Amino acid sequence: GITWNMRYFTSNACNGTVCERLSDAFIRSYMDWSHAAGIYVMFDLHNEFERLAKEGNSTELWRNITAQVQQFRDHPALLGWYICDDCMTQWLIAQIKAGTPTLDTWYRALKRLDPYHPAIGAIESVNVNVFTTANVFIPAPSLDVVMVENYVPNLPNNARRGIAIDPGSDGTFSGWPLTWEPVVNCPGVWLNQDRK
Repeated sequence: GITWNMRYFTSNACNGTVCERLSDAFIRSYMDWSHAAGIYVMFDLHNEFERLAKEGNSTELWRNITAQVQQFRDHPALLGWYICDDCMTQWLIAQIKAGTPTLDTWYRALKRLDPYHPAIGAIESVNVNVFTTANVFIPAPSLDVVMVENYVPNLPNNARRGIAIDPGSDGTFSGWPLTWEPVVNCPGVWLNQDRK
């Protein structure tokens, strides 16, 4: 089936990195339309979770996250919670620089609110195991589903870059057992290639 991400579901009223969300009525209408069309939605909470990583725990942020999750967790269009975009730089590295609690802390808090829907993120590195298994950066899993972003004109090259911080999908896919679901994000380049 078709799935889409409710990305950047905010109004244009942004004050620095803090953006005002569109109304609950608008979001519910969007979710209802998606359900009627047979489309699942990755519900966007990434601004809130990235702020947690950069700024630390916040009653205001958790009040907003809790209200959103409680209001929409039973909606039939909900696929999961989209909690980070460019997860390596905007979430993990931001958290390390800020010295805030590790990402698994926020993941477990979200799971207490809704244990039934996956936490989803899009990573601009193919080292997806950083978010799905305990490691030197994060002591426990912090995402359930990791999308691999493909922003290059030639996808095989993206899989075999082999640089120190990004060894390539070949290395990621060679690990067994796989503890995550590989999902391709941003397939526009692939879809626009000449088909022969």
